[in-house]
Amino acid sequence: MNDSILQSGKRNGERRRRARVAAVRFPLSALPFRRAITLIEVLISMGVLTLGILGVAALFPVGGHYARKANTYDRADAAAAAALNDAVTRGLVDPENWVSYELREAAPGAIWGGAYRQNDRAAYASFTRPFARDLRGRLQSPAYHATSTQKYVREWALNHQAGSIYFVDPVGVASGVNNLNQSQSAEALRTVPASVLSMAPITRQSYAWWQPWRITAAINRVSIARPNSPSSYPNPISLAMADRLTAIPDDLVVDLGDQADRPSQQRVLTVDYDGPSGSAPPVPGPRQAQKHFTYMLTVVPRTLEGRNALAFGGRNESYDVSAVVFDRRPLNRFNATDGFGGSETLARSERFCIGTVVSSGANGGEIRLSYNKNDAPDVYFNKGIETQLPWKDLEPGGYAMVYGPSPNSTPDRPQLFAQWYRVVAIDDQVTPSTSNVFVGPSVALRGPDWPWGETSRAEPGQNNVGDYGDPPSGVQDDLRVLIFDGVVAVHTRTMRLDAGTAWEQ
Repeated sequence: MNDSILQSGKRNGERRRRARVAAVRFPLSALPFRRAITLIEVLISMGVLTLGILGVAALFPVGGHYARKANTYDRADAAAAAALNDAVTRGLVDPENWVSYELREAAPGAIWGGAYRQNDRAAYASFTRPFARDLRGRLQSPAYHATSTQKYVREWALNHQAGSIYFVDPVGVASGVNNLNQSQSAEALRTVPASVLSMAPITRQSYAWWQPWRITAAINRVSIARPNSPSSYPNPISLAMADRLTAIPDDLVVDLGDQADRPSQQRVLTVDYDGPSGSAPPVPGPRQAQKHFTYMLTVVPRTLEGRNALAFGGRNESYDVSAVVFDRRPLNRFNATDGFGGSETLARSERFCIGTVVSSGANGGEIRLSYNKNDAPDVYFNKGIETQLPWKDLEPGGYAMVYGPSPNSTPDRPQLFAQWYRVVAIDDQVTPSTSNVFVGPSVALRGPDWPWGETSRAEPGQNNVGDYGDPPSGVQDDLRVLIFDGVVAVHTRTMRLDAGTAWEQ
């Protein structure tokens, strides 16, 4: 009896459960319930998961790239400040140690021939001119002080022979000048950017503001004289010496070895003074370094008197001296048939374009870049410049030098303003062009205040070049912008030039 009562209770409970389930309304569905998923759904899920994992994995190399880039700029900033101190200590800023190009062309106005120094070897077309000694002789010559010679002709002649801006670039000169064919390669390197034209292409046009530098080299590239060279015709230092002077050995070489459980070691250079056949053991030298960072110097006189004072050491005038640090600067390999005087690598890594002041203010401003074949003819146009425009590799974080005649410059008292600027931003590049004019991006630059006002030119549109195809209305439309590949830091200091020799340290 108890069993029947128990069975009856179970049946009643089952009926009540079914009644409750029946009272619940389920939504109607056209699809039946599934107990599994299809293969295509599995594949789609795997694809989504793979894309997600790859996206996360891609963050690591991107992050590593930006980390390395930040580390490079941090190291370069510190290296630039140290390089300037090192250059002053070693005498690289002393004009008495400079050796420059010996021009073949006579100075404008026929004041002097190509070489003026009396009783000296006139080794034309070579880097054998003692810069300070030659400039001193020209300033003291009767021809320079003759009352029959107009002052603007005198200054024009000095600009032709001595320049107004100075690039102390031992590595560039040593890697580009070939001793067997120096007349060709040295002429290409005598100015910046390197050019095989007999007259500097950046100052060929006869606009009034550029008149004191017309058909001259406004920038003079110099090297350091080799020790024990004759003072009247010194030779520039070799590439090995230049590398030792201007390379920054802060990236030490680490040898991991063949055994993974052993610690890494830093390698040390050794010097064998008595040769491989001698009995004396090698002497330890400095630690090995990759030396990816090298530097050059730029020296800009702040006044005309400052340029002339270089003949006497420049110790009583002020100069803007900059240490320009390169990361893996391209080294030139001489090739006599490259169409660039054997210096194609340097010529392609040093480029210039025309700058027009769009806006100015404190700490720099905005400049529109352009290039005009007629205003600035260059051999680059014979090498495909239409696809290799000067600003092609310029990017935020890089550096460029802007220079041009000061608004107060006159033919009797010429003065160039030149400063390095950091690129803050580059607008979307517009490339409207005619057969002669290429208009580039607008570049925001940060650095010292410049003395020029804004342009009155119309900004270019997508289908026209605005006023950029017309002659410039003033110096603010006709500046020069120098762009170098590989520049990662610039440190500038206004200073007087100190005496010293490159071989005291």
